[in-house]
Amino acid sequence: MEASVRKNPWEAIADFLVVRRVTISLFVFSLLLLKDIVTGARPHDTWNLHDPFAMTGLVLVLVGLGIRSWAAGVIKKTKVLATTGPYRLCRHPLYLGSLLMMLGFCIIVSNALDACIVFGPVLVIYLLTMRREERRLAERHGEAWTQYAASVPRFFPYRLFTNFRTEWSLGQWLNNREYNAAVTTLAALTCLHFWRVM
Repeated sequence: MEASVRKNPWEAIADFLVVRRVTISLFVFSLLLLKDIVTGARPHDTWNLHDPFAMTGLVLVLVGLGIRSWAAGVIKKTKVLATTGPYRLCRHPLYLGSLLMMLGFCIIVSNALDACIVFGPVLVIYLLTMRREERRLAERHGEAWTQYAASVPRFFPYRLFTNFRTEWSLGQWLNNREYNAAVTTLAALTCLHFWRVM
């Protein structure tokens, strides 16, 4: 029986962060919201069309959710290399959408310190996760991945394209359980409204 290969401490930490990325993100964000509630902070009113912070935050949340939904209706994880629709903007549109949503919620809550605390760890975790996923995709798809990665930015879209055609599928969106993000977003916006009027 072969001895198991020991990982160095950095690999073990990276594994822990990647595997538990959603739980860690939600935990950090929830702690910050709890801190804001206890200290008496109040979010912006997302129903106030004249509040630029509320509207900017709400637009970012909805655009982020839209990008995630678009990507979730296209990607067939572990089966086909996704290169159309949002995957022409960047290689990781699901993470881009999530980041936009977090930024939007931070703007609605209007706490710059919260935004810094959230974005630091989240960006590190996302970077580790993206690199790991890209290694797997390179192994699975070979030259197709190499060509795709050479022509599409990893995370931040920096060029426009005109061909938005894609094979989006409600069945695929459901299969990827993206409804969880939609329901969670609606619940979070509702909670922010009630927090505002408390």
